[in-house]
Amino acid sequence: MCKCCEEIEFWKEAKKEESEKGIVESKLFSRIAIYTWRKGERKIKGNQSGTINSKTYDLKFCPQCGRKL
Repeated sequence: MCKCCEEIEFWKEAKKEESEKGIVESKLFSRIAIYTWRKGERKIKGNQSGTINSKTYDLKFCPQCGRKL
């Protein structure tokens, strides 16, 4: 299990506890953003030359290692 999987499992457990208490109803989803900078520029958000955002989708697999959640 990678660090990303551990983080996702933590949030699943935290949300499960809240939903059992009747506080929140939640759903895990993911969004991917790709930032590009020109060669030699500092990689500071806001100075990027391009950005691509995907639509949100249900999180069924770990985006880092590909393990099924």
